[in-house]
Amino acid sequence: MKRTTFLPLVGVAGLIVIWYLAVWAQIVDPVLLPPPEAAFSAMVKGMAGGKLGYDFWRTVERTAYAIAVAAVIAIPI
Repeated sequence: MKRTTFLPLVGVAGLIVIWYLAVWAQIVDPVLLPPPEAAFSAMVKGMAGGKLGYDFWRTVERTAYAIAVAAVIAIPI
C-alpha cells in the first residue's frame, strides 16, 4: 500500500491538532472557536435531532439540481 493513501488522513489529523493547539493557547475567543469535541457534539446533535440534517439534505439536493442544469446547458455547447 502506498504511503500517499493515508495523506488525506494526515491532513485531517493535522488540522484537528492545530485546532486543539489554537483552543489550548486561547489564540481565538472560545465563543468563536470552540474545542473540537464541543463542535463535533453539536454537529451530531444537530444532525440527529435538529434542523441541521434537513438543511444539509436540502443543500445536497440543490447542488445536484445546479449540476444537472449546468450539464444540460454545457454539454450541447
